This record gives sequence, structure tokens and C-alpha cells, in this order.
Amino acid sequence: MRKWSYEFGFLEECEPNQLVLVKIEESGEWAIVGARERSMFPLVVLTGVDAPYCINLYQNGHIEGDFETYAVLRFGTDYEIVPDHTGPCEIGLGQKLKRPGSFVLADADRYLMVGARRQMGMRHFNIATGKLKSEPGGSTAWFAGWTLWSNITRPIVEGGLLIGFPIEITQ
Repeated sequence: MRKWSYEFGFLEECEPNQLVLVKIEESGEWAIVGARERSMFPLVVLTGVDAPYCINLYQNGHIEGDFETYAVLRFGTDYEIVPDHTGPCEIGLGQKLKRPGSFVLADADRYLMVGARRQMGMRHFNIATGKLKSEPGGSTAWFAGWTLWSNITRPIVEGGLLIGFPIEITQ
């Protein structure tokens, strides 16, 4: 008998850093629930068109629309996002890789660069805390790609690859 590693629930009930499948327009997309802070409740969408990007679920002070209507599949926090060490990397300023989708190591913190859905600008999503930041300080290393490994795939492979994000770099 197979034990399923998910449960249905609404975004308002989710804890920070939960991996979820959420309805975005007509598709189910992988996302990470961020940490709530006053008027900001970030949802970082990892797959689909323009991913990765961040949506503020509290756009009008509360969750509304499809995010209020449809439950998500919650898969918990048993996952790890790691940089692709085989691809392009920049140490220091990271100007060429300073774009949505880059993985950033900044001292002891790990970030994903995310865009804002249908808007200009980028933010750094702290993978450990679920908080957004404008720019990390200290020493940095910028990686062009990353992978998300999860035990969701445990019945198939121990700690299997769930999502890969390569970015094509043009010279």
C-alpha cells in the first residue's frame, strides 16, 4: 500500500517554506509558500511561464480570486534546493547571472532570484526563511541553474529530482 505525501489545504493555512502545487491560470504549478510579513504574503512560483516569480497573495490586504477559491496540494518541507555546480557561476557581483532563476549563495544564506509576475524588478527569496530581500550582502556566488530534490518521489527514487531550472547564458 502506498502512503501519499500530500494533503489538500488553502494557502492561508500553509506554513512558510511548504512546497505546494497551486492553480495558476489553467495549470497546476509548483511553488513555495513564503513567510508572511504585514502586507506581504509571498508565493514563489517555480514552474510555468516566466518562472520563477513571486506573487504577493495579500495584494489587497487578503487572499482573493483563485487563491482563495481553490485548495492547493501541500507537500511539506522535505525538499532541498541546490545550485547546479556544473553550469556557469560567478563569484562576487554576478552581473551576468543577476536575473530571475539564478541561485545565490551569500555568506551562510541561500537565495533564489525571482521576478515579480507581470512586473519589472527582481527580489531574492531566502530559501531557509521564506522571506524576500532586495539584495544580499557579504560574499556571493551566483549560479545559472538549480535543482529541487524531494522525498515526494521516494517510492521511485530516494531523494529524487523533482524540478530542474537551467538558464541559457548568451555571451
